[in-house]
Amino acid sequence: MNKYNIIILGCGSIGSTKPNKYDSPDTEAILTWAHAFYNLKEKYDISLCFIDSELKKANKAKEKWGGKAYPDLEEFNKDNRNNEKRIFVVAVPTQKHFKVLSKVLKFKPDLVIAEKPFTDHFEDAKTIRRLYFKKNVPLLIDYIRRFDPITRAVKNAIDLGILGKIQQCRIIYNRGFKREASHALDLMCFFLGEYETGIILD
Repeated sequence: MNKYNIIILGCGSIGSTKPNKYDSPDTEAILTWAHAFYNLKEKYDISLCFIDSELKKANKAKEKWGGKAYPDLEEFNKDNRNNEKRIFVVAVPTQKHFKVLSKVLKFKPDLVIAEKPFTDHFEDAKTIRRLYFKKNVPLLIDYIRRFDPITRAVKNAIDLGILGKIQQCRIIYNRGFKREASHALDLMCFFLGEYETGIILD
C-alpha cells in the first residue's frame, strides 16, 4: 500500500482550523482540508503535516487532527526524507499563492491542490501552469463541486436529456466572483460545456 504524506500549507479556516462545533473529528460535515484527509486515514496510509509561518496555528491543527507541525517547508523537508508520496495543499492567502506554488516544486510533490482564487493575476497563473507542466507535476484547483455525487447526478441527467434542453440558467452567489461565484461558472462549464467568448453589439 502506498504511503501518503499530506502537507497542508496554511492553517486557517480552510486549511484546518474552523471552530470545533462546525468542523472536528466528531462532526459529520467536512469543512476543511485537514478533515477531508483525516477521514481517509481508515482507507489509506496517511500522515498529516501542517505548515504555517505562525507555528502556533500549525500546532493547533496538529493537536486537533494529529500529525506534525512546521513553520516552513525547509523544516518539513529536514524531517521527512522518506519514500511517501507527497500531496501538497496550498491554502495560504491568495496573494501568497504564486510564491508558495513556485516554491513547492522544489520539494518533489506528487500532486498539488491549490485553493481558489488560483492567483491574483492571470499572468502569474500562466507562469505556474508552465512551471508545473515542465516538471510534469499534477496541479488541481479547488473546484470540488464537480466531484459531488449530487452534482454528478445532475450532469448525468443533462447528458441523457432527462431534464430536456437547457435554455437559460440564473446564478445567485455571494462573496464576489473570484471567491464563490467562480464555483458556479465552473459548474456551468461542467454541465453545459466550455463557454464561448463573444461581443454583445447593442
